[in-house]
Amino acid sequence: MGATGRPVLARYSLALLFPLLAYLLTAPTVRADRGPSFPLFSLAVVLVSIFGGTRPGLVAVTESVLINILAIPPNFSLLVASWDDAMRIAVFVFAGSGIALLIGSVGELQSRLDKERSQLSITLQSIADAVIATDAQGRITLMNPAAEEATGHKFTSAAGLPVESVFKIVNEISRTTVDSPVKKVLERGTSRGTRRRYGAATARRHGDCHRG
Repeated sequence: MGATGRPVLARYSLALLFPLLAYLLTAPTVRADRGPSFPLFSLAVVLVSIFGGTRPGLVAVTESVLINILAIPPNFSLLVASWDDAMRIAVFVFAGSGIALLIGSVGELQSRLDKERSQLSITLQSIADAVIATDAQGRITLMNPAAEEATGHKFTSAAGLPVESVFKIVNEISRTTVDSPVKKVLERGTSRGTRRRYGAATARRHGDCHRG
């Protein structure tokens, strides 16, 4: 599940909680008069961005900055005492925002890809014709029930196998194997000239043939 698929309350609750945990772990070991300290806050931003996405990540950045400003002298004030502290804060805001945007965007893209893959899988499963999908190397990535019936192979056992080992076409008269059209498409980059010739059938797993 991508970040955008998680409950909104959970995503923003962690965005508020993680910077507080970072402060509780930092405060006992780092003197406030030495200025803001952001290592654990940076980790908090990363974790929030992974779990919650871009916007919760930016919320974590904002809260981290506020906590550090309030914790350094003058305490409980939004004034920043020195240019050095201001520069540290500015660098954290820039880097933290970049992390949130980058990680959040990647997570949101993955979530969209997963959704599209799921929709494609549902569509292919409902098609009455046999459909086999492969990657660029010709390894099987998806089979619908019609393809399982035509080849005699279940997708669970065929996934990742070379398509030629599952999808075999034979001449119905001579019983000789016909060159795989999938291999030709991958080699040529086009399906032109790969139409099935008359008299061809799919060789099933146990030796019988299926004519589609």
